[in-house]
Amino acid sequence: MAIFLCSHCVSVCTYLNAWPAALMCIFCAVLQMAVLDYYLVHHLGHLHYYWLGIDAFNVILLFLSIYTAHRAIRKNIDTETKHRPIASGSMGWLAWLFMSASVAAKSVIILKYFAHELVESSQRFFGPNTLKTTIAMGSLIFPIFLISQHDAPFGSEARRVIDDLTETTPFDILDTADILQALLESNDSLVKGFPEMILTIAFLNLILPTVQLVTLANYNYGQRKISGRVVNAHRLLSVLAVNIPNLLTRLLLWHGFTTAVSPFTLKNILCIFLNLYDIYDQTRHHLIQIENKKQNYEENSKESLQRIRPDIEDEVLSFYSVATVMEKRRKLEDSQQSLSKISIKNSKDSKSGGMVSIEDIPM
Repeated sequence: MAIFLCSHCVSVCTYLNAWPAALMCIFCAVLQMAVLDYYLVHHLGHLHYYWLGIDAFNVILLFLSIYTAHRAIRKNIDTETKHRPIASGSMGWLAWLFMSASVAAKSVIILKYFAHELVESSQRFFGPNTLKTTIAMGSLIFPIFLISQHDAPFGSEARRVIDDLTETTPFDILDTADILQALLESNDSLVKGFPEMILTIAFLNLILPTVQLVTLANYNYGQRKISGRVVNAHRLLSVLAVNIPNLLTRLLLWHGFTTAVSPFTLKNILCIFLNLYDIYDQTRHHLIQIENKKQNYEENSKESLQRIRPDIEDEVLSFYSVATVMEKRRKLEDSQQSLSKISIKNSKDSKSGGMVSIEDIPM
């Protein structure tokens, strides 16, 4: 019975493909946009209702990106094996760019003007914790959205490429949302310009997953072979754009302004170490492969030369042997011709009674 239920569930999920994930992605995105809109309208006035038009555009673009990816998957179904190849997801990065830029812009406005005035209480649900959770919802939306953009089989090379490029992205979004805690409190003690620096880093980190989606779209979500340099470039980007800035910001907040330290400090250190080690290990492995190919080429060249050299020597020896025989034959023919001339001359001289001198004999 349990096996039947499991197989039935798998069949239903296969038929639905990624639509449950797509609906959940759209629901979470709409919820995130709506909560941020409430903060803006409630605290800054009805002028910010214009965000609803931008949100409607983002939802339509999000739906179109999911729908086109689904069509790309269904269009390429093999009718014999029912295997769905990987979708291109060419519009996915565009939808995420507009959606994340909208969320980042709203977050910057809220954190800049009135986030420090929010108070957490049992009577007010929309407090600082709800705001921080809403911003961090991007870490939930991104992996669900990614599921709707491809159908790479589990354990395949394409799935490995996708995981290599995006496995730390949800944690980077959580890291960014956590570092905004310093701006949810009174920031009078912060140095002038320091809050703006935090907001700039947060804005860039929220839209940074667009780079991964663009790369995946260019390589057809792992269906085309991706070079190790591209993967290392993404790892280096994660180190330089996310982990090092967030780590330095936390250290400054901790030691310079005596704010509470976050456990994500250890996450930044760990990600920096692991990414740099992966870059080193992959580069070392690549150099070893190049050296092995060079050695194999040299060994094959020596073996080929050793196989060719005896043949060349035999040909040279045979050439010189033929030349020697021809030279001897030529000399023998010359000698025979000289002797025949002498015999003819002697016969003439004998008839005429003359004598042959020794100078007439060719040497």
